[in-house]
Amino acid sequence: VLSQKMSVDVLAEFLKTNLHHELATEEWAAQLKDANFEDEQAREMLEPILNDTDNFASFFDEAGKLADKITPVDGDNTWKSLVEAKVHVGRVNVTFWVFIDKALAKDSNTRDVEYGFAACCGWLRLAGQKGSTLFHFFNQYMYKMALAVIRLIYRLKMYGSRYATTKRKKTVKGGKKGMKKSAPMREEPEEEEENPLTFNGTELDDMLEKACEALYPLLKTTPLSTCVEQAKETVDLIRDLIRLDISKETDTAPLLSQRDLRSRDRISDRAFGLAHFLCESRHSTGGVVLHTRLIMPRLLFFSWEGEVVPGTQSIPAVMSVARDAALAFIKNRLIHSTDSDELETISKLVSNIMFRCPERAEYRNRVSHSALELLSLLPKKTAQAQLQLLYTFGLTTKTGLRAIAVEMIPTILKTMDLDKDEEEEVNVSKREKKKGNDEEEEE
Repeated sequence: VLSQKMSVDVLAEFLKTNLHHELATEEWAAQLKDANFEDEQAREMLEPILNDTDNFASFFDEAGKLADKITPVDGDNTWKSLVEAKVHVGRVNVTFWVFIDKALAKDSNTRDVEYGFAACCGWLRLAGQKGSTLFHFFNQYMYKMALAVIRLIYRLKMYGSRYATTKRKKTVKGGKKGMKKSAPMREEPEEEEENPLTFNGTELDDMLEKACEALYPLLKTTPLSTCVEQAKETVDLIRDLIRLDISKETDTAPLLSQRDLRSRDRISDRAFGLAHFLCESRHSTGGVVLHTRLIMPRLLFFSWEGEVVPGTQSIPAVMSVARDAALAFIKNRLIHSTDSDELETISKLVSNIMFRCPERAEYRNRVSHSALELLSLLPKKTAQAQLQLLYTFGLTTKTGLRAIAVEMIPTILKTMDLDKDEEEEVNVSKREKKKGNDEEEEE
């Protein structure tokens, strides 16, 4: 406990000494908060902070490292202690904002982005300390900006440009009844850069690894359920980080510790580890945001942008790799999660992917296998409930639904003994184990 208090005291003294800039006043903090951290006057008046010293990047790094050393026991509230030690929450936030905001400016240079990224990671680590929401350090609009900085680094790594944006190709006529069919979304540079950023691949890899480490304490501690849009943006960022280097060897297991995170080789390994946090109820009930935005499109063999592959093309091999990783992730969730709401979310994926499956033979074949493999992972009672839906789909007049139901039935009859009495599952879920242990303790 004494060591814990010393760690908080050291962090408090560091913040007061180095991140209470004289221009970053509580008045500016209030104005920025009211403006959702989008204020041109504040930008102009606080710009001198950017050039006040060359040490700010190291200050942000050190603040993050000091925050990482704090491991509060249950009930401890880091931000309560920091406020009691006279840390001015608003002033610290303003100092971080100045650098994060500058990194996102169209005319930012390499130094601006380097400093802004350091500020982003330092801010995320502090926002991941207990009490950050209650004491108003965590702010959904600041968090949105921090995610935007990480996404900037992602674009530089993926496309070599800060301006990459999602564009849709022209629609083409085709399909039933002359309907127009949209080609998939793609990202490409939006415009020529007047001030290109000169990070090399290794530097960008290091930055993305640091970004994952900075997200770890926040996603583990700070709830996003009150800011749904930011929760969605977080899932989309995790999806894109997975996209960078996903392979058959990508690790989808939950993280055991921050050391475990650092030990993982691929960005996709780290991103899948962080994805487990987003399944927890403090971020969304039953992990519905994560499962619907990240996992379901993979089971459907959709592109990373969530689009159907055009009929003139075969489904790329990487989409099969992504589907297998999604199933492995679900298997891990069913082993480690004790949340009945999440079990319900996962079970509903079966009917959802059948309902959303494109009316194309290749998609029907592949998505039906996704549904079958998902059924095989579910507890028996849950799987049987989904099979009842399959029966209903088989009776529908909607051609696509009936077709995929028919596609699945032969395999189900071969592999599932539907008449057999309920048996004890070989791998009993933690939900059942936890319930049994709780009852024994009560006795």
